[in-house]
Amino acid sequence: MPNETEVKLPMRDLMPLNKTDLKVYEVTPRHFEDNWLLDTPQFDLRGHGTALRVRFANGTGTVTYKGPAQAEQSFKVREEIESQISDPDAMLEIFQRLGYLKKFRYQKYRTVMRIDLPDGRSLHAMFDETPIGNFLELEGEKEEILAIADRLGFKPEDFITLSYVALQYNYCQAMRQPLSDMVFSSGEAST
Repeated sequence: MPNETEVKLPMRDLMPLNKTDLKVYEVTPRHFEDNWLLDTPQFDLRGHGTALRVRFANGTGTVTYKGPAQAEQSFKVREEIESQISDPDAMLEIFQRLGYLKKFRYQKYRTVMRIDLPDGRSLHAMFDETPIGNFLELEGEKEEILAIADRLGFKPEDFITLSYVALQYNYCQAMRQPLSDMVFSSGEAST
């Protein structure tokens, strides 16, 4: 199975892309995503550095397995196996019957894009608007990630390789509160 190589960049909006020589194409318009991470009661998956996710988006869903992250400086590299599903509620129920419980929920608004460099190389980018801030996630080959990040004014030391659950954990720690799901208030989730 292919490895996924990605980084997150903290970005308030997409205006910095307009100030570059990059060509940006919208692949999937802005949409709401509701994600559940599942695990055993003893957190066996987390203990092995793996993740099982069910995503709800646009009336359908996706089930994803993520393998342990490889030790890569500045980049998050891990195996990813993903499949579309027509009924994410039923998939959650199947996993729960198999002993996997809902352990963490996170929400975001996502816009999927393709970004082309002037030399013809490209990668996928996702602009994620989350309850704890906005991020541009770059996914592709390391060289393309570096080239696009550089044009946006980011250096490898600016790259975020943490998952959304880890970012939420850090946020909750900074706010001196226990870990909670990363979800919008009811009014925010409908915008």
